[in-house]
Amino acid sequence: ARAFFADAGDHSKYFVANPAEAILERGSPSHFKARARRFLKYPFRLALASHIAAIGLIAVGHELPYVKQYAVWVLLPCIICFLPTTGAGLQKSARRFVGTLFGSAVALGCVYWNPRNPPALISELLIVTFAGKYASTFPSIGYGGLVFGLTWDVVVLGT
Repeated sequence: ARAFFADAGDHSKYFVANPAEAILERGSPSHFKARARRFLKYPFRLALASHIAAIGLIAVGHELPYVKQYAVWVLLPCIICFLPTTGAGLQKSARRFVGTLFGSAVALGCVYWNPRNPPALISELLIVTFAGKYASTFPSIGYGGLVFGLTWDVVVLGT
């Protein structure tokens, strides 16, 4: 029995560190740094490009005041052009086109059937916004659902 209790003070062999602690003790692996660099390169480039374009638009807006009202719409191509791949840019553009097309069609229908009827348009706003956001959760629709809701808002609330 004494031999059993002689070992009782050394618990290190029974409590082996979990894998996360082992990684922290060794430092971050080199592949993690490479992945982080690869994943952070695109967001950094996009942020830098959009800020440079925005600063340029602000400077031009001071000289030409009518440019200020279109500054947001001028930034959209800058964001589209800096997508990671050409296919991503084409896919986002196609989804934007389809979302705009359906959003404007639904908006024109709502304005036609409920002209100057704010309670109906507010109710439709809730339904269309929900439908657009819900549709955007499907990978095949994605960005098109958000554009659908935004286009509806611009057309209906602008009339």
